[in-house]
Amino acid sequence: EFGQAENQVNKKLTARQIQTVIVGVQKKIRLCYDKSSSGVSNKGEVTVGITIKNSGDVDAVEIKHSSISDSALNQCIKFWVGQAKFPSFDGKTMRAEQTMLFD
Repeated sequence: EFGQAENQVNKKLTARQIQTVIVGVQKKIRLCYDKSSSGVSNKGEVTVGITIKNSGDVDAVEIKHSSISDSALNQCIKFWVGQAKFPSFDGKTMRAEQTMLFD
């Protein structure tokens, strides 16, 4: 069956799988954003580099680019992305980048 191919373990995660997990943690990041934006304009975008082990655990997170000057918000983003749990996959540790917009 062609429909079952998605259930097989893959060599790496797809962009869609990564996006789905990031959308899940954005709710928690939003709480930090709401808390930090009192009187401060934190509009902008943040791009994170994520190193993901084949177990689905996050090995490392770095802020690749941020137009938001609030360092506490950037640290919050790093923390919650680091807590994310991705699907396991068959290949080696992989790197991905994801951009989040804040308005």
